Amino acid sequence: MLRKSLLASAVCGVVTLSGCGSSGSSDGTSPPPASNTTLSGTIAAGAPLKGFLAIKDANSDVVTTDIDANGNYSVDLRSKTPPFVLFASGVAGGKAYTIASAATADDLNGTVNVTPLTDVVIGNVGGKDGQEFFNTPDYTRITATALNGAKSNLKTRLQPVLDAAGVAADFDLVKTGFSADHTGIDGVLDVLDVVVDPNTETATITYAPDPTVTIIDDLTIETDITPITTPANVSGDISATQAISQMIAAFNAEFSAGIPSATALDPYFDVAFMYDGINKTMGMGFFTSTNPVDVQDATQFRSSTEGFSIAALDSVNQTATISFGTGEQMNLANTGNGWVFTGNGYTWASSTETETHWSQTNTTIRTELNFSINDNLGTLQAGDYFIIQGPGLPTAGVVMVQHDFNDFANAQGTGFLIYGYTVNDAITATISDGANYTLTRYRDLNGDTNVYATSPTPVTVADATTLSGTLDDTVVDTQMRTLIKRPLLSTETTQFASISAPTAGDLANFSSGNLPVSWTLPAGSRTTSVTFDRFLADGSYERAAENNVTDSTSTTTLTVPAPGTTVTSQSVIVFTNDVFGRTAATTVDVTPGSTTPTTPPAATVSPVGSWDINALGFDSHILTFFPNGYYFQWCNILSGCASDSYEIGTYSGTNSSITVTSHIVNGLGGLDPVGSTFAVAVTGTEPNTGADTIVIANSVPFTRVSDVNNSIVGAWLMNDPQTGNPTSFNPAVSEILVFYADGTYFQWTNPSSAPPSCNGTVTAYAEIGTYSYDAAAGQLTILSHIQNGVGGFDDPANSCLPPAAPINTTIATDTMSFTDFGISFSRVQ
Repeated sequence: MLRKSLLASAVCGVVTLSGCGSSGSSDGTSPPPASNTTLSGTIAAGAPLKGFLAIKDANSDVVTTDIDANGNYSVDLRSKTPPFVLFASGVAGGKAYTIASAATADDLNGTVNVTPLTDVVIGNVGGKDGQEFFNTPDYTRITATALNGAKSNLKTRLQPVLDAAGVAADFDLVKTGFSADHTGIDGVLDVLDVVVDPNTETATITYAPDPTVTIIDDLTIETDITPITTPANVSGDISATQAISQMIAAFNAEFSAGIPSATALDPYFDVAFMYDGINKTMGMGFFTSTNPVDVQDATQFRSSTEGFSIAALDSVNQTATISFGTGEQMNLANTGNGWVFTGNGYTWASSTETETHWSQTNTTIRTELNFSINDNLGTLQAGDYFIIQGPGLPTAGVVMVQHDFNDFANAQGTGFLIYGYTVNDAITATISDGANYTLTRYRDLNGDTNVYATSPTPVTVADATTLSGTLDDTVVDTQMRTLIKRPLLSTETTQFASISAPTAGDLANFSSGNLPVSWTLPAGSRTTSVTFDRFLADGSYERAAENNVTDSTSTTTLTVPAPGTTVTSQSVIVFTNDVFGRTAATTVDVTPGSTTPTTPPAATVSPVGSWDINALGFDSHILTFFPNGYYFQWCNILSGCASDSYEIGTYSGTNSSITVTSHIVNGLGGLDPVGSTFAVAVTGTEPNTGADTIVIANSVPFTRVSDVNNSIVGAWLMNDPQTGNPTSFNPAVSEILVFYADGTYFQWTNPSSAPPSCNGTVTAYAEIGTYSYDAAAGQLTILSHIQNGVGGFDDPANSCLPPAAPINTTIATDTMSFTDFGISFSRVQ
């Protein structure tokens, strides 16, 4: 059953058994099971479930075990007390599943299956979602009578489909063994889509080839036995599914004796095959390549296709779409000589994934939605850009473009683009499992769209509302990608590997040579790679060493070359994938030569400082509270304001509230009305920088702009130009600078003079741009003007352009001096 809810944490973590009482695992190290102490069975949803199983006994002790490649499990329960609740997590057919089952004492030494249908059975027995029942089981409900009644009722409701699949009349949905081979009951699981809503405690069972055929099962009612309508082509649909399975099995059998010839594979591909920009000739070349990397990738791809599910099926016209792997889709058709692959019709490849980094050193966490594009056919032009829309992203979407200043160096001419959009827990809560993302490619026809690095005001890739000159652009093509499981929450640190070596102290004293790394994997996870990363004094980043490792590996040795320049920080990262394919990266990160790891500053509730809705980078809504009782607020159209707007006022504040005492300039989206008191509450620390977060008015979170590892990051107020001493904010003469950790900056000066014009457009009072800072050399380089402003950083010869040369900049504690101009700023804190 495809979950719409967040994975419960009350399974004693499910993946960690600390505090769960005695536990064990069928990992091959336990003694042979004694009579009447085992449970075994099949865990599948048409395709075998790739993941792990947790079993909770009547004392709430938990045992976990992996599920094998065929969807089978066997576990020894000799020291456990029945009855039992079973809970399986993983991926089948490109979908994420969390499904339950149950067993009584009489089931020991027998078969107990876990499928979307057993989940509905347990939901009816427990009167609520199976996952919730596992978390808080009522063992008095798990009786043979209750289980038999729920199974009988569900079979009655599904009888038309069961009969068409040839399922025996005496088949027990929980206790009869079966194989996950798309036949029998497994064929039924192929064509049924089961979704449980824990909020309404209902299960919706839909016939996948014809979604109009559906039934709703109220888990709180035991007497509902209304059968599903007999689908018009159910026999043909199940036969087609089995034929597709047989074709894929035959295709994979061609590799049983080694890599086959292209001639042997030719009958499996349609002449018009097109998959992510790979045509038939290229596809067969990929599968017959002897390159070790290609062989590994092709083997993994072929294996994942066998574990498919039906995404769409027309058995009358003999066309189908299957889902497999981590949400990939493949179209097939019966051309008269059997089923063949036709591809997905896409002329470029894309992916939608999540990646979460957890610092074991300072317990911070950062999550990104990662999007990538690969131009396999070479059709990507310099004026092409992609708008990505979907849950968790800005309404207008984000932009993928060939930009030199892009965080991932997607320079002009590159055919592989990648972008990571940072999400927090609040955003994650809006992303359901199976969320769909649309990637649309546009083409600039006249060179007037601001998608070039040389554009006067290049697009801000984090929000598509910053696009301009798009009225004459055309849509080239569109793709849709599915995120099978929502991102990890900041509370789910048990999903990460635990690094035991090197320690932070070991790493701080390491420079180059052989570095042993060891770690412990959480249940169900697999290791993918281990790296040694450095940040250098010139602001650059390098991956100095990387070892790709096998799934269950827990040790490796990195060979690290000597650095070519001063290293400001370095880290060891262990990358793993959880049962849903999400990347979880555990990091040990330190400053070389330090005796203790870098730690974030202590959180404070003082409102003084600069705050942003997204403190990693400019996010169009800034609040700055000054110690003399003034505040400054900036809001523009990127955050929903009708126009660029600033607000200046005065406030009085405590550690728990802020009261607005005046408006000097009333702006859009500010603190209104005068006299209002807003609650202030600390909610935690920002993952990368350690900056604390405040929640204004119990609803709007702002994060302090700071970075313990980067001295320039934060808010700065210009000192008195005559004396060089720190000034208190004065709205008539003040200038504010805010530098963000991601390389963007914000500048505001009082609009005391008319703004200049750049290329016919009026320059805004605020300036937004991108920068790099070399602390060792004391040089600030302005890379671009995203929005040019009054004052700010301009080329002396052309106020519309950023300065061509670096600006000499020194930072001493909390004073920043621009020696070229004879001015200085003090940090706002």
